[in-house]
Amino acid sequence: VAVDAALRTSDPDIYAAGDVAALQHPPFSPGLGSLRVEHWANALNGGPAAARAMLGKDLAYDRVPYFFSDQYDLGLEYSGWAPPGSYDQVVLRGNVGKREFVAFWLKDGQVLAGMNVNVWDVTDQIQQLIRTGLRPGTERLSDPTVPLGDLLEG
Repeated sequence: VAVDAALRTSDPDIYAAGDVAALQHPPFSPGLGSLRVEHWANALNGGPAAARAMLGKDLAYDRVPYFFSDQYDLGLEYSGWAPPGSYDQVVLRGNVGKREFVAFWLKDGQVLAGMNVNVWDVTDQIQQLIRTGLRPGTERLSDPTVPLGDLLEG
């Protein structure tokens, strides 16, 4: 179901949230069309946002898209949105061989998405990097000795 940034359909009295909502998501889909996130976190957060919009609150549902998955001994969390053709570089941080790393998708140095694989407690920093639009530089971004929080300081 196509919705605008306030989760409203083409009928101003009908809203949609969760897996069914194809959102015009300005921070994450400029020129790329709508975005659907098929994960329970989207339903958890989208429902209350749609309710606030129904009550007349002015809002834009602009949460950083997110999902996680656990596959046997591999756990991953993905934040942001970087469909094919939207990025020009992938930067790796950590040890891919040990399956403990973070991958970042960048466009012109800006972080569009990040996926932490068997690296925990970094999702908030990854989402902040995405949301702020900072360009931390690939050397610092790929260096695991530089805390992700330090990259937020510019």
